[in-house]
Amino acid sequence: SELLQQRVTDESQKRYIVAMLEASKKIDVFTRELLDFTDNELALERFNIYEVIHDSVNAIKEDYRDVQIDYPRKGDLLCFADRTKLFQVVHNILKNAAGYEKGGGTVKIGVKGDETKIAITIFNGSSRIQESEYESIFKPFYTRKKGGKGLGLFIGMRNMKLHGGDIAVDSGDEGTTFTIELPVKKKERMTGRSGAIAGREEIEA
Repeated sequence: SELLQQRVTDESQKRYIVAMLEASKKIDVFTRELLDFTDNELALERFNIYEVIHDSVNAIKEDYRDVQIDYPRKGDLLCFADRTKLFQVVHNILKNAAGYEKGGGTVKIGVKGDETKIAITIFNGSSRIQESEYESIFKPFYTRKKGGKGLGLFIGMRNMKLHGGDIAVDSGDEGTTFTIELPVKKKERMTGRSGAIAGREEIEA
């Protein structure tokens, strides 16, 4: 389809090719999410958590150019975790928040760390979630958006539970905040699909 797009000059044919490309991209995303659905192993490494936030913002900024994203651009807060899985969590929640702010809104990201946990907060002022839905939104295939697949938050919660962490949500008249909580200085047994220990390390800031 990409090769045809470069060669075809007829505008009516171009429209069909664009539709094919868009459908292919959606299938690709859905397939990758289904593969993530069953990935229960952790690849632990030490890294700066601010780098994950920076990468997540960069990954969505082209699609949400009209959304202002306020986030700490510099910092040094080390953690010991699975970088890819933590990126998935931040990216999915950030993308959802930005989707509600299309048209010139703002998303705010905050980071705090203490002796027990690191907390990443993602806030947007336009979405509202009923308290009765707080648990349901983390279930697989539950979605509040037209055309949504309902896997992003489920995979995000699964990723955090693998780390011994959590995702909390708080929503009201002023907007919605998701808080990603990663434990620090706490020994955890990280098990994979087979039940074998994938890592027995001290997660620390």
